[in-house]
Amino acid sequence: MHSRRSFLAGAVAAVLLPAAAHAQDASAKAFLDAIYKAYIGKDTKGIALDSDAALRRYFEPSLAAAIVKDRKAAARRKEVPTL
Repeated sequence: MHSRRSFLAGAVAAVLLPAAAHAQDASAKAFLDAIYKAYIGKDTKGIALDSDAALRRYFEPSLAAAIVKDRKAAARRKEVPTL
């Protein structure tokens, strides 16, 4: 009985894990599609990256933090940010 449960658990995982991976792939594709759509067509404005929240939405956390830090340091020096 125990081996039957193990087999069923493994079978369920084998069916569900690829579905979860596909959902993640679809989600990533939808994210990228939304970015590209913001730049397609005449008179499009693209995506504004003028706030810390926007940076955190589109960039990996440590990169977003580095960009925010760079912007603040540049503002104090009254210079253009490096990143």
